[in-house]
Amino acid sequence: QAATLAVDLAWLTTHQDASVRTAARECLHTLGADGARAAPELASMLTNERAEIRESAVCLLGGLGVCSTPYTAQMAHLLIDTEAIVRKATVAAFTRLGGENSAQAAMEFPKLGIFAQDEDVSLGALEVVRIFGKHAAHAASELPQALAHASCSVRTQAAEILCMLG
Repeated sequence: QAATLAVDLAWLTTHQDASVRTAARECLHTLGADGARAAPELASMLTNERAEIRESAVCLLGGLGVCSTPYTAQMAHLLIDTEAIVRKATVAAFTRLGGENSAQAAMEFPKLGIFAQDEDVSLGALEVVRIFGKHAAHAASELPQALAHASCSVRTQAAEILCMLG
């Protein structure tokens, strides 16, 4: 029954009423491990046309720990989302997951051209690389591109991360 409840709650996070979405998110968090059974449903929401749905899905996946690992590559695509709220939620989700659980996402960075994006997107992606730390081998290969970015902030943060990674 917990699995069915988790899936139902996942879909309630897409409700048009913000208070219903908030209550559903809170309930999923309280389900703990049983809430993780909603991960496939939440992952399917990462491509929803509504930004608040994508934001909610990535936030919830970030709170599921290792249960979100199979979906981190999909989550990485939200780092270049058109909506800033989704990009910020994605960085926060990877912060909660940590590098070990998110390493698969780093493999997506070369495909996404993540450091060829605007300053806001690139800085968010660099923060995720910092979080990945030693697990960022695939993303680190893209850092030279960030060193050539038009933004001084992006170049500075990329240099700091390269030093950190050795």
